[in-house]
Amino acid sequence: MSTPILNSKSIAYGILRALLIIGGVFVLLWFIWKIQSVLLYIGIAAVISLIGRPIVVFLRDRLKLHNTLAVIITILFILIILTGVTYMIIPIMLEQGENLSRIDIEEVKGNLEVLNIEISEYFGIKRVNIFERIQGLEYVQNFDVELIPQFVNE
Repeated sequence: MSTPILNSKSIAYGILRALLIIGGVFVLLWFIWKIQSVLLYIGIAAVISLIGRPIVVFLRDRLKLHNTLAVIITILFILIILTGVTYMIIPIMLEQGENLSRIDIEEVKGNLEVLNIEISEYFGIKRVNIFERIQGLEYVQNFDVELIPQFVNE
């Protein structure tokens, strides 16, 4: 077996090729990042078409409807289902939003403090101030709990 001869030209070509491949991968990833919303719509369309395909085949083969009519009926069927689900979920979400806006944060803090005292006494451990520990966490220091009901009401 003969070993390939490595000269400066072949090494430079290999390095340049590797850099171009790495650059191409980064450009591809950046492009995918920029068009991610389009990819999301394509994914949603693919899922809907996979759901609707058996219905179209049933309407076309079993009921002997024309393909265009079967597709229109399937799209209407899917739209009716989505509309029904939406009308069922939105009132529940609005009701839960109203319930969240009625939460008295001070009462919750008091109840948690009472629970903390009872747990400490039951287990015979040193009482830990929960709120000081939670407020000591870095990601909680800038968060205002009072914003939740205001956000839900808007």
